[in-house]
Amino acid sequence: MVKWCGLFFAGALLVIISCKKSSKTSETVTVPPAVTTDSVIYQHSGYALCKGAITDTGTGKTLRFGFCWSKSHQPVADGATSYTVNGGLLLNNRFSATIGPLDYGSTYYVRAFASNYAGFGYGAEMRIETDSIPIVVSDGVYIKGAVTAYPDFNHNALMAVALNEVTQTPRAQLMELYLPIKAGAAGFNIVQVTGSVKTTYGPGSGFGVVTTPTVDEPKVPFQRGPATTTNPGVFTVPADGFYHVVIDLGLKKVAIMRVHWGMIGVATPGGWSNDTLMTESAYSITTMSWTLPGLTLLQGEWKLRYSRGWKVEIDTNLVVGGGQGCYR
Repeated sequence: MVKWCGLFFAGALLVIISCKKSSKTSETVTVPPAVTTDSVIYQHSGYALCKGAITDTGTGKTLRFGFCWSKSHQPVADGATSYTVNGGLLLNNRFSATIGPLDYGSTYYVRAFASNYAGFGYGAEMRIETDSIPIVVSDGVYIKGAVTAYPDFNHNALMAVALNEVTQTPRAQLMELYLPIKAGAAGFNIVQVTGSVKTTYGPGSGFGVVTTPTVDEPKVPFQRGPATTTNPGVFTVPADGFYHVVIDLGLKKVAIMRVHWGMIGVATPGGWSNDTLMTESAYSITTMSWTLPGLTLLQGEWKLRYSRGWKVEIDTNLVVGGGQGCYR
């Protein structure tokens, strides 16, 4: 009987020691992490880039960190909501992650979070609005830049296949677009989209103002020269106005011409010798117009042309027909 009692007390002693150890752990880990939600930026196509930081780890090791999001306020990481765990690299207590996919045409609320044994800490809630419809970037060649009406990809900024002046037939690699462009260092690029591959063109070595134009080229200063895809900069224009932008993807050459429309021909007052210039509207980044009120036209042919020129010579070495070079 004595031996049995000794075993009983030993077992009881073990239970008491175990309980004290557990109680000590719960007392020391009482403060969850302090967290900030630094930024939430919608990236289009149903995803957003989020950044956060742990400003205080609290009392205990950080177990999880990331972002939670919901269509309801105050999303939580362990609730009926979506969340990322260990989003990105925890470097100097800062972290980031891309969240999604997000529904189109919706409002979401996002918070950064981190947890330890004491619980969860959350950053401030941030709100994002998603696109109303998916943005689909079709294959093609685009003009894209803050100095145009198209800071992002837009079907209205798609360049079209141009006619070669020599043969008067389309040249598949010769592309053009007329559009208003604002002067400024922000500039614009020409971007070729082929599936998931986007190739950006900027001015190459030797691109600049043409100092010796031919007799048939525009009578206003214009730019021409090589384009590059290696660390490309941006194309810029010297003044706000309406421009004709041309690229030959095969030759990797670009020309940018200021456009002032006029009429010429036997039906016009100046005949084939002098342009009858049209009145240009005030500059607008979205829409510009030209008018010529009260004009008397005679019987006969007439044409529209810009800046008193007939063509731009993209290249004079590539023979495309009749022993002549590649013109636009």
